[in-house]
Amino acid sequence: LMQSVEVDFHLALAKLCDTSGHLNITKFINWCIDNINEISWGHKAITRDDLDRQKIEIEKFSKVTWSIQKRRNKFYGHGDKKYVDNPNNVSIDFPLTENEAISFTQTVQKVVQEHYYAMHGNWRVDLSDFVHASVSNMVRNLETGRRENLSTARSDLIS
Repeated sequence: LMQSVEVDFHLALAKLCDTSGHLNITKFINWCIDNINEISWGHKAITRDDLDRQKIEIEKFSKVTWSIQKRRNKFYGHGDKKYVDNPNNVSIDFPLTENEAISFTQTVQKVVQEHYYAMHGNWRVDLSDFVHASVSNMVRNLETGRRENLSTARSDLIS
């Protein structure tokens, strides 16, 4: 169960930052920049300055998005032998802390919320502040579980 959540978490985040995909947050912001005069904002127009600020906020996470994409490509998506044989190599080669992953997710949520407000004039309910502790705890438990499982597996191999 924990591995399934971890896989889903990485795959979902990877879609948000996949530069080769068409559903990533940067392409969305760029599309808004290119089409700013054609967008019918329902409530309050997002300005070019707003879009530039959003783009900069997302670009601050370039190292985080690189690690997320590499983890997805090398381990979760394609199962490269180096990482399947020793999953700890994922964390060594593509470092990513829980705080970085959560901060990136919250930044994307903020961008989406700003666009939602501009279109609809209200804020969607965002429970991210309420579940932050739960997500942090879940990620910590996933990492602990992985380390314990690896230790157990190694002990079984030795004995």
